[in-house]
Amino acid sequence: MEKHASSQGSLISLSVHPVEQKQFLITVTDEKTGAAVPVSETIVTLDNAEKNIGPLVPETDERFPGGFTFPRNSLSVPGNWEIAITARRSGTYDAAVSLPLNYPAELEDSRIGPDARAPGLFEGILVFVAVGAVLFSLAVYLYEKRQIARCTGIEENRGWSQPGFRLSRSLMAVVPATVMVCLAIWVSDELFVKSNFERLCESHGDVWTQSVPMRAGVTLASETMAVCSTSSNDFHFADIREYTQFLEKAPAGDEHHHHH
Repeated sequence: MEKHASSQGSLISLSVHPVEQKQFLITVTDEKTGAAVPVSETIVTLDNAEKNIGPLVPETDERFPGGFTFPRNSLSVPGNWEIAITARRSGTYDAAVSLPLNYPAELEDSRIGPDARAPGLFEGILVFVAVGAVLFSLAVYLYEKRQIARCTGIEENRGWSQPGFRLSRSLMAVVPATVMVCLAIWVSDELFVKSNFERLCESHGDVWTQSVPMRAGVTLASETMAVCSTSSNDFHFADIREYTQFLEKAPAGDEHHHHH
């Protein structure tokens, strides 16, 4: 689910946080370029006219430039809510929008069922590697078949034990080919499998691992996923924008490993 509206050249979007399912995520981006818009503060006002609730003003938390969260339980009861969002920007007019939301009905309707998932880049890479491995194995098999026949000068089914066969010649062909395949897999992993987030994480001395997302020692989700774990192990970031914000705000003395 995503709601969005434009104001003063900025696009304000509202969605459920992709990692923290108990939080709403507000993003403010440039309407034309899609770049993050510097926002000093966001003010959220909630109204439910049907239930005569509001205005409620939940506390927001900045996660990255132009990105803020507030708890989903701020919408205290199901029904039709009006969510007013004001993004305060220095040196220019504030951006303000009002987004209607039928909660939680619209969230349930937007859920993607498991049968609706489509193969992506990762699955494509796996298929490519599998096909490549089969073709390589077939090529090695045919080569060895010719070598055996050439060395023995007799029927192929007489086997590897014939005096004309040289194991060293076979290894001279197989070992370099195996090294080349391993090198190709390593290069492919570096260039195509690793994400920009993983490279950024490792370049700052942190660890790319499988774990639950965590912020200041507080677990944010129950499911494990690929995260960037900081040296203090108090932060496990699943969003590159939040990790970049963390790097920018980290004190030099406490996070010296980020300045290698």
